[in-house]
Amino acid sequence: MRLGLGSRAGVGLVLAGVAAMTACSGGSGSAHPDVEVVHAGTTDVVVESEPFMGSAAGVGVAGTLERVGGRCLGFHFGDQPVLLIFAHGATVTGSDAGVTVHAGDQDFRLFQSFSGGSRTSEPVPLDQWEGLAEQLPESCRQLEAILFDPE
Repeated sequence: MRLGLGSRAGVGLVLAGVAAMTACSGGSGSAHPDVEVVHAGTTDVVVESEPFMGSAAGVGVAGTLERVGGRCLGFHFGDQPVLLIFAHGATVTGSDAGVTVHAGDQDFRLFQSFSGGSRTSEPVPLDQWEGLAEQLPESCRQLEAILFDPE
């Protein structure tokens, strides 16, 4: 994978400068909590279905939301299409090209710029999230993914 800024869609991942480690606060401690795929017409959105309860370093994520793999919400990291996994608490309304993800106090729509944080410093294979690939359409199963939290 080629790391760097600049892509068709704008910016990929940018290290935020501060890698704040948070203490484990109990619970499952899973590196990647369970996720669910919300099928919003022709657009599929992935959302954590449980809160993260582990330690993580903070990194920045930025780009332009688009469909990757034909129908999954994501962005381009350099030339690589990447699936976005929205942090626990995000909700989805609308469908098709009108899909909106409500996360934190922000709304995210297709073809709009976004920025926020992630617990991973780069995209990772889907098998890091148990059962995720099986929930996605075939066209999205080869993608790598990154968690996105707007706060």
